[in-house]
Amino acid sequence: MTDKALLLHVCCYSCTLIALNELKTFSKIELFFYAPNIAGKSRFLKQEKDLNTLAEERGLKLNVIPQDVREFFSTVLPLETPNSMQYDSDIIRRARKRCSFCYQLLLSTTANFAKENNFSAFSTSLLSSPYQTRSEILLLGRIIEKATGVQFVDFDGRKKAFLGRKKAQSLGFYIPEACGCVYSQKDGEAPRLH
Repeated sequence: MTDKALLLHVCCYSCTLIALNELKTFSKIELFFYAPNIAGKSRFLKQEKDLNTLAEERGLKLNVIPQDVREFFSTVLPLETPNSMQYDSDIIRRARKRCSFCYQLLLSTTANFAKENNFSAFSTSLLSSPYQTRSEILLLGRIIEKATGVQFVDFDGRKKAFLGRKKAQSLGFYIPEACGCVYSQKDGEAPRLH
């Protein structure tokens, strides 16, 4: 077991369950729920409630950053605005850029919180999902690690994702079908890029 303290960015019960099992070598783990990308207050509150339950079950602290979708939209809206320098008319490239910008927002906010609160490492439960772009998360995690000096911890929980979903479902927890942003909810607008 390592004596390092890890801050784990979390998205939902099932992905967090897998991540905690993968990262059990850390002596101290705190959860960090920062999700400005989630469309709709009710979904955010469902996921927050489920994560609170998991944190209580495991005796972990859950840090919740109040939802502010303006943070997400200020990051990705230039990609959607035809007159913007960042606009790309190709829907696939635009979706990839949008996800990358979102990952960067989530990971950099997590790493900065970790640095301010003396954590030696950070990671994300997004690495438990087969629906996220793992290579992009790893690349951004390493870049942010260099910028902040906080170690980014890689793990691969994708093969266990089904088990996490099955466990969460059997316990009556909310199972998200996508990341939760407004673009992932529009058919054909944001294809899954695994």
